Formats: sequence, structure tokens, C-alpha cells
Amino acid sequence: MKSIFSVVCVAVVLMHGSPLWADAAQDKTEAHLLGLIKQFSLTEIDEAACLQDIRKELRGSRGDDCFGPFDRIIGGWKEEAARKDWQEDTDTVSVDVPGDWAYVRITRFGLNTADEFYTAVSDIEQNHIVLDLRQNGGGRLDQAIKMALMVVDPDGDAPVYTETKRDSEAEDFSLITKTFHVQELAERFYPDKRDRVGSLRDKRFAILINDHTYSACEILAEIMRRLNSDNVFLVGRQTFGKWTAQAWFPFEDAEGNKRRLGYTVLRYAPGADKAPPAHVMPDFKRTYSLRRDGELGVATDRVYTFAIRQLFRKAR
Repeated sequence: MKSIFSVVCVAVVLMHGSPLWADAAQDKTEAHLLGLIKQFSLTEIDEAACLQDIRKELRGSRGDDCFGPFDRIIGGWKEEAARKDWQEDTDTVSVDVPGDWAYVRITRFGLNTADEFYTAVSDIEQNHIVLDLRQNGGGRLDQAIKMALMVVDPDGDAPVYTETKRDSEAEDFSLITKTFHVQELAERFYPDKRDRVGSLRDKRFAILINDHTYSACEILAEIMRRLNSDNVFLVGRQTFGKWTAQAWFPFEDAEGNKRRLGYTVLRYAPGADKAPPAHVMPDFKRTYSLRRDGELGVATDRVYTFAIRQLFRKAR
């Protein structure tokens, strides 16, 4: 009798890929994730389609992003052990001073990018700066905001960005929209270093963007241009168009693996706009296809060389 029971158990495992109890755990995981998405979604979702997407993601394939342009699973599913080391890295800012201008490239926004940027730019004498945000996938939005505050009027109180999210205090989780201004952001991000606010406002920036400029760097470019239009202009082609921020929700799947759901919880708009533009558009459209690594910021980089000429033309 015991051997017959064992054979039946093995057959069940082979047929279903896991014991029957795992199905219940899987259902619980799916319900938990669907509940999170319903709670934080910025738009109305199709529950059946959303649940189908969750199941695809749990199997390791990409879903259809069925919950709308601002509410979707970003980046798929990741093991809890896979930490975002790239956010903790230093050396996210590189500087070259080949002449009467400086070339500053930011590869990503990590924990200390704003400090790196301030140190690099405040230490150089050149007032003409090419800031390269091409091929930048974003990262920590707080670092982008801290950088933007360096080029604003420190005595002004202009709107920096508008944020839309769910009101967790309301029973119906209604949407709330709030606009943040220079002074309150300066108090939040620079309570002990207020001299950094507006410290770089007299320098001239040509910001390079393309369709691989994402998220935090899109917000940085648009804020810098809006709050210091006399000294900031954009060169390249339109950006990707991601004005959202994600949160990470830990959970365990049916097999007990620790994983995380990266889900959109906030929508940003530069200035006092209640809706972000589709993309950040350049002031000077220049198209250039990068053919290999190492072509950014060199003499054959036509977007870069155009930006240098335009910087000095505007200065005259």
C-alpha cells in the first residue's frame, strides 16, 4: 500500500511540476500581487488581464503590461538577493576638460551622484559645460532633483515638479496631486548645505539627450531647462518618455523563493504641469547613431561638437 501511495505522489509531481499544495501557495501569491497593484494603480485596471500578466511574469516570461502606460511591471521579477549594486556604486560622473569647455557625462543616478556632480563641476573654471545624459537609464530621482536645485534661483520659489500618487490615508485610495517648489525641496535635500542651491546657476549647460535617456535624467533635463532657460538648452533627439517612479514589494513565490515586484507608484511632471509631456524634446534636434562604445564626447561625435559650437555662439 505504501509503495502504491508513493507512485501516485510521484505521478502527481510529474504531471503538475510541483505538489498540489504549491498550487494553493501560487494562488495566494497571485492574489497578494494583484491586491498590491489594485491598491497602488494610478489607472483603472482589467483584473483578469492583470492576473494573466502576473502568471506570465511568475513563469519567467514578460507580460503584456496590461495596466496602462503608468501602471505596469517594470523590469520583470528579480531575486531578492540581487541587490541594486549599480545604485550604490560611486564614479557615476566623469569629467574631461579638453579646452574652454568641460565635458561631463553621467552614466546613472546612484546614491552619491549629486555630490559627485557638485564636486566635479564646482572645481572647474570653465563656465561652458556639455552635460551628456545619452544612454542613461535613470536611477535615483532624489539625486536628479538635488542636481537640478544647483542651477535654480536660490531666492525664488518656482515649481519644480508635480507628483501624482494614491492617497494611502483615504479609504478609496483616491489620487492626490501635489506641486513641490524650490524652497521646500531645498529644505528637504539641503538642510545643512543650502549654499549648494543655485551654486551653478551662472554656468552654461548644453544637455545631450536621446531615445535612451530615461526617467530621472529626463526629469533633470526638463527641470534644468525650465528653471534656467537662459543658461540651459537641450541637443539631440527626443527622450524615451518615462515619467514614473517604482517601488519594490518583496514576496515569496510558490517554491519559497524570495523575489521582488517592481511596480509604478508615482507619476511626475516637471514644473506645475498636471500631466507630463510624452517626451522631452530637444531645442536643437540632431540625430546620430552610436556605432560602437567610446563614441560619446569625442571629435567624431557630431551631437557633442555641435553642442560645443552652440554653447559659445549663445555666449556671444
